[in-house]
Amino acid sequence: MGVECHKSVHGDGNYSMSHFFVPLVNVRERQTRPSQANRLHVPRVKTNSGMKAFRVRGPVFWNTLAENLAVIEDCKAFKREISATMSQANVVGNQNFPTTKL
Repeated sequence: MGVECHKSVHGDGNYSMSHFFVPLVNVRERQTRPSQANRLHVPRVKTNSGMKAFRVRGPVFWNTLAENLAVIEDCKAFKREISATMSQANVVGNQNFPTTKL
């Protein structure tokens, strides 16, 4: 999921997936701090199953990344850094994935 978000944000994404990941600068009229840091728009949903949808979880995951990871442009370097970060945090699967309501 993180790699698909990365590819979309940095222009390497598959066309069929890139419409899920819309930068905040394309949604908001004003420049805000998060929109300047490669953050993505999280669509509003009304149901719990909507919260689990890829179009919601992808941007939520991307927006929780540290800024130093979000700005890495090379996909291989991003994969290496995200893997190292997750192994340092002992993340297994999606256990530590944020599940707060939006």
